[in-house]
Amino acid sequence: VLADGTKAQGIDKNQLDSSLAGDFVEPTIRSENLRVEVINSTTASGLGARAARVLTNVGMSVINVKSSGGSKPGCEMVVGKNVGNSVTVRRIALLFSCQLAAESKADRADVSVYLGQDYAARFAK
Repeated sequence: VLADGTKAQGIDKNQLDSSLAGDFVEPTIRSENLRVEVINSTTASGLGARAARVLTNVGMSVINVKSSGGSKPGCEMVVGKNVGNSVTVRRIALLFSCQLAAESKADRADVSVYLGQDYAARFAK
């Protein structure tokens, strides 16, 4: 109930995701089936989960979301060998203005996305 006595309506994000499941999935991304982890490298809490939700809704397999102790100015990706030119990596770069920082041997994730302060400035509230 708002201050003026009117009722505010809210959206259940989980129900919305379930209702729209598959509507935004990109078939090529789904078929690449790369494992993605999201690391919130900002001081704003909850941004990693938000980014993971976006990536999942376009068909990516997000296997881990965590926060790092540091703070990066911009979004960076560390990718496994031979995935740097994938549609998945290009889509992440487009969605979050990420730069490819390095190529490394894939551990658990094929792509590690480090969200930076530029992402926080656009989406933190």
